[in-house]
Amino acid sequence: MTVVEDRIAMADVDSERLDEWFGRLERMPVPEGFRVEIVGGNVYMTPDFGDDIDLTGTVADLTLPTDGFPRD
Repeated sequence: MTVVEDRIAMADVDSERLDEWFGRLERMPVPEGFRVEIVGGNVYMTPDFGDDIDLTGTVADLTLPTDGFPRD
């Protein structure tokens, strides 16, 4: 995988957080020739147990109920 050396200059975000994301990306088993991008910021939310997770408008295009998830 090729990582652009000037990736910090390309983004208007916290550079420490961006380095963390690129570090994770470098450790992912991405096959050669596949393009992977880090897009957007507020991807990872922390919903409360029982709240629905609205994924409409995404590729999944669904609402995921969490009230049936195990609590363990």
